[in-house]
Amino acid sequence: AYEIPKRDWSSDVCSSDLVVLARANGYYPTVLTVIPGGPAAKAGVKVFDMIEAIDGVATREMNLVQAYGFLANPADKPAALTIIGPNRTEPTLITVPREVTKTPPVESKLVQNDIAYVRVPVLAQGKAAEVRKQIEALTKQGATGVILDLRGSSGGKDTEGFALAN
Repeated sequence: AYEIPKRDWSSDVCSSDLVVLARANGYYPTVLTVIPGGPAAKAGVKVFDMIEAIDGVATREMNLVQAYGFLANPADKPAALTIIGPNRTEPTLITVPREVTKTPPVESKLVQNDIAYVRVPVLAQGKAAEVRKQIEALTKQGATGVILDLRGSSGGKDTEGFALAN
């Protein structure tokens, strides 16, 4: 039996590091985010790929909670994903290890000598505080403006989003 996992994202990302949050044309779970450097990214899964089957089980009639459950279990066996998508001419079988993946760090740099660029890949617990520290450090280096890059940050906790906005 498959167990449905809780999606917390507090410090680690469980399952195969896929964030499946939408349905393409109402049929298949669609990948909206792949954790950079995670097992799915290394296996070749890409944003907007559609998961036609997980471990040979068709996903067309699955709700997204069931899809998360199939992605996470069993933890000791890789997930066999049948992928279809806009850049694939035929279904592709991709094997992705099921493992715990550390959330990527907040990336920051000073651009044009006075703009703080801060990229937040996942709004996991503690990321708002991490962003604040990065911005404070860049401000001390002369930053007078901030670009906060949240593109592709579809996972995380709503409380972190509120803290980041404040």
